[in-house]
Amino acid sequence: SRGLGDVYKRQSFERARGLAGDDALVAVRTHFARASAYMGVGDSKLLIQEHRAGLEKGAAMADKAGVDRLVAIISNNLANHLLGLETLSDEESNGMLEIAAAARTAWFRAGDWVQRERADYLMALVHNRLADWETGLKAADEALATIAANGEEPIDEAFLQLARAQAFNGLQEQAERDSALGVADALASEWGDGLKTWYEEQRAKSLATRS
Repeated sequence: SRGLGDVYKRQSFERARGLAGDDALVAVRTHFARASAYMGVGDSKLLIQEHRAGLEKGAAMADKAGVDRLVAIISNNLANHLLGLETLSDEESNGMLEIAAAARTAWFRAGDWVQRERADYLMALVHNRLADWETGLKAADEALATIAANGEEPIDEAFLQLARAQAFNGLQEQAERDSALGVADALASEWGDGLKTWYEEQRAKSLATRS
C-alpha cells in the first residue's frame, strides 16, 4: 500500500508542476529580480516599485505557499539594503517599512521560529531607524519572547538587546538602556575576535543617531 510519504511526494510534485506553468510566479520572480538589480545600482525608487509589483502578483496567486519563501528572502535583502543607506528620503523610509513588513509576513507563514524572531529583529531595526522607538522596542521584545518560548539563540539575543538599548536611548530611558547594554555585553563577552568586532561596531551604531 502507498504510505504517507508517497502521498506527500505526489502532492509536492503536483504543486511543482503547477507552479512551473504559473505565469504569476514568473512575474513575481521577474519583478523581484529587477528589484534586486536596482538595489545593485542604487535606484531606490525603482527598487520599491518593482518589489511592490512583485507583491501584488504574488497576492493574486492561488498557491501562496509556493512564493512565500522567495518573498521572505528577497524582501529581507532589500529591506536591509535600505536600512544601510546613510540617509533616507520619505519614499525610502516608507518603502523600507513596507518591504520589511512583507518579509515578516512571509517568514511567519513559511519560516521556522528562528526565522520568525529574526523577522521581528529586522522590524525592530527598521522602526528604530525611523525613530519609532516604542514600536521598535515592541518588535525586539516579541523576538526575545519567541526565543524564550522555543530555545536559545544567544547571538541573536545579544543583538536584540542592542536594538532594545537603541530604542530606550531614543526614548531617553537611560537606566533601561544601560540594563539592555549590560545584558548584551554579557552575552558577547566570550565571543571570538571576528564576531566580537562586529558586535562592537553594531553596539556603537545602536547609540548613534542618523537622519
